[in-house]
Amino acid sequence: MAARIHRFLDRNTYSSSKLIHVVESKYFTLFLVATIISNTFLMILETYDSYYKKFHSFFLISEKIYLCIYIIECCFKLWVYSWRFFKTLWNCFDLFIIIINIIDFIIQELTHDHSHTSLQIDHNQHLHTQFEQINHFFKILRVLRVLRSFRALRVLRTIRFIQSIHIIVKTCSKALPAMASIIFIMIIITCISAIVARSLFGDVCPEKFSNLVKTFFSLFTLLTLDDWYSVYQVCAERDYSNFQLAFCLIYIFIINFILLNLLMAVLGKFKAIYLLFYCVEQKVRGHLQKLLDGIEVLAHPAYSPDLAPSDYGLFRS
Repeated sequence: MAARIHRFLDRNTYSSSKLIHVVESKYFTLFLVATIISNTFLMILETYDSYYKKFHSFFLISEKIYLCIYIIECCFKLWVYSWRFFKTLWNCFDLFIIIINIIDFIIQELTHDHSHTSLQIDHNQHLHTQFEQINHFFKILRVLRVLRSFRALRVLRTIRFIQSIHIIVKTCSKALPAMASIIFIMIIITCISAIVARSLFGDVCPEKFSNLVKTFFSLFTLLTLDDWYSVYQVCAERDYSNFQLAFCLIYIFIINFILLNLLMAVLGKFKAIYLLFYCVEQKVRGHLQKLLDGIEVLAHPAYSPDLAPSDYGLFRS
């Protein structure tokens, strides 16, 4: 929407307007979602050795095609939104993923080309030694191949296109300041509980409470209520006392039933507020878009359905 306003004020050209309509159209969005989903499906298949060996060439070609699509998308948006492209965190995230993938592609091509070159010069020992030294350098560079794991982040790009998930992410980001105090209290209570549990059950159940790391993990089991009774039962069988039962019940009641539910209540409140603002924003956007469409038809007759794009030059003056 901001791009359309900026286009009307600063970029009153037919080509820019058409490109903006393409970038902001629902068909362009659906194409990107389909591209990301299909790319994700191929990345999953690539993890199976049988498929990877059988369709290795296909995976390489498809990866280049997907990378080209993402680069073209980014170039379109950079051209349309200009410097305002970087004001949106999602755009910066997309650009980061694309840059990482370009670096990975360059490294992959360099190592691939060099492996072929080194095989062609085996007859020349001197040149082969030099290329072996270069190959050692590329072996170091291959450490950067871990960047390929960042391809999995492409799946997160679907969040910006699926509105329900986008609302959840926005709600969590807006609620973080309010949740910070609750999380801080949970951390303090967990630390105190870990010290108490270490001193009470360290000798009784060393496999779960011998050090703070194991104690924190055991307390996390109590927090999630995931087979928490087994933790209590092991301690009770070895040295039964009321302290063990009281400790487990108090910790679960405070952390799970009070603080976690309070955390959920904060998230629910912020989600309701965000949904209200989102509905209002959508209505305002709809009215503003109709207004902009009317202004464009009046200011640029070339956009009228009765005129062809070739007639646009008659109205430029």
